[in-house]
Parts: sequence; structure tokens; C-alpha cells
Amino acid sequence: MNQLVTRQPGFLLAENHYIEEELWGYTRSFYYELILSEKISILPNTCTEYIWNVDKQELYCFQKIKQRIEFECVGEHLIGIHLDSLYLCEHDEQQIIEWMKELARHFSFLERKKYCNDELQKQLHIEVVHPLVRHVVEEIEEARGKVVIESIAAEWGYTPRHMERLFVQTFSYGPKRFCQYIRLLNAISNMVHEPEMNISFQIENLGYSDQAHFQREFKAVTGVTPKQFAKQFLPKKLQ
Repeated sequence: MNQLVTRQPGFLLAENHYIEEELWGYTRSFYYELILSEKISILPNTCTEYIWNVDKQELYCFQKIKQRIEFECVGEHLIGIHLDSLYLCEHDEQQIIEWMKELARHFSFLERKKYCNDELQKQLHIEVVHPLVRHVVEEIEEARGKVVIESIAAEWGYTPRHMERLFVQTFSYGPKRFCQYIRLLNAISNMVHEPEMNISFQIENLGYSDQAHFQREFKAVTGVTPKQFAKQFLPKKLQ
């Protein structure tokens, strides 16, 4: 499985029963199912997540979140749709609930994924973001948040101020905040999958100037230090 930076790192823990399939026609977007082994944090990443709790018949929508949200559906069957930052969508909550109920009635994972894909545009009214925003988002994600926004703006012949305005219209915050979220997701993904990685190596490769910068950005988004986060949300064997 190709672990893209926009995935929620907590979903990918080895203890979780997690499976996914790409959605047809939507870049870096996928249908997934999982059963959490313990509570996790949903982290800001500008993507859209629709999660249906099959056991409790509850819908969770995560769009443009700016702070960590604790997610405690431990041991319950979850069905999810992940739409990349390149896409915007609108929905009627009650309509989505009925759609998810019908989705869950399909017999197998692949049947559910196919039904999801067939109905996706009808249910979510998906639109692609402005071409400049799309280009910048792709560059930021490819570089794992380690980019110079002014250089990208100059490359496209726009001012940083114009780019900032387009980003705020799309996500409610600017491209530098987007970079911050992508760096954080990569840092936590490394903590989950490569716990033996040296902290200084991680800081250097994700664009943090030093350890203080890393800790400051980490706490600003999650509300806790990296050490506190690992203790609370990562498996004991990774701490």
C-alpha cells in the first residue's frame, strides 16, 4: 500500500484492520474500511473524510478541520470515503446517511467500493479546485510540505497575495498553513511506521529549522508535544 501523506496516520497502525481501494477518476482519493484497535486522533489535512459507523449507524464528516479531534470508535466497523484536497464537495447530511445505510448492505468490500464509486458524484456533487490551487497542493504534497510558496507563485506568474486569497477561499486558510499540516502528517506517519528514525533526521527532511520549530508546530496543531502524543495515541511498542 502506498502511504500518501494525506492519509490519517492513526488509521494505518498495524493493529487496525484496514483495507482500501482507490476511487475511479479521483486522484489520491479512496474508499476504505477499518476497525480501530484503540482511539486515535483525526488530524488537519485539508482533505474530506466521510466515515460511517456501521455498528452505531452514525455519520462523521471531517472537512477543513484545523485542530486535532479525538476519535474513539474502538472495535466498531467503519466505512470511509477519503477525498483529496484537490476536490470540493457539498452534501445533504440526511441524504448521505441514507446512502451509507444502503452502501453497508452490500455483501463484500469490493461491492461496497463499486457502489460507492457509482453514486459518488450524485451524492457529493464533487468539483475540482481552482487550477492554481490544484498545482500548489500537488507540489506541496509531493515535497511533503517543504516548499517555498513565493517560488511557486512566481513560477505561475501570480503574486503570493493572490495565491493566499485563492487558498483562503478554498480551505479557509493559506498555503503556508497547508504546508504546516502536511509536514505534521508526515512527521506522525514517520512516528508510526519508522519509530526508530532519528528525530534530527526527521526534522531536517520535513523542513523544520530545528527541534524547537518542530515541537512548536506540533503542539500548535495537536495541543500536545510529540512525546505526549506518542504516549497517548501510539501503540506502546512504538513509544
